[in-house]
Amino acid sequence: MKLLIFDLDGTLIDSHIDIAFHLNRVLKDLGRKQIDHKRIKGMIGSGARKLIENLFPEHQVEIALELFRKYYMKEPVIYTEPYEGIEELLEFIKTNGKRITVVTNKSESLSKEILRRLELHKHIDLLVGGDTFQEKKPSPLPILKVLEYFGLHPKDAMMVGDTDADIVAGKEAGVWTTLAEWGYSDANGTKPDFFVSEPKGLISLLEKALS
Repeated sequence: MKLLIFDLDGTLIDSHIDIAFHLNRVLKDLGRKQIDHKRIKGMIGSGARKLIENLFPEHQVEIALELFRKYYMKEPVIYTEPYEGIEELLEFIKTNGKRITVVTNKSESLSKEILRRLELHKHIDLLVGGDTFQEKKPSPLPILKVLEYFGLHPKDAMMVGDTDADIVAGKEAGVWTTLAEWGYSDANGTKPDFFVSEPKGLISLLEKALS
């Protein structure tokens, strides 16, 4: 195992309250009813446009998306924080000489800013956002591009994420897949190679792989 590929929201960071906060600002601006953050939590994972399309009528999608991105870029980290044990997990991976990539459906610029503010950027060798390439998860393209960048075989890498999009993308790219059960969603029947219930569980899994 030479490379760990992580999803961002619901895997490395718990960002759902900030996402809900900014979405509700947009809903208010456009005269629509506010939504509980717990409902929004289960809708995260496919990128901002998909989230907006699920909550707004077609004629409001573009303006809602523009407002949401403006609000979120201005205040990307209010309540967002890494999950407990993530810092230790990333340090363990780097201490063992492995590379770390983030592949998220969030925009690249926003993802970089959030990682910087949370001081997680120091662990990350490469970040791929939902707008970095012409396709995003569940397409395997972003993962295939990462493998190409590092010159690695698929079985040298593992995709870790909390949604079906992560597991499908990983499987189609031929890498190992691990479901982060502490996140927002699940694999909806797409079976990963491994399940971990908390970040320290991934350390245990990697210790076995590295031994």
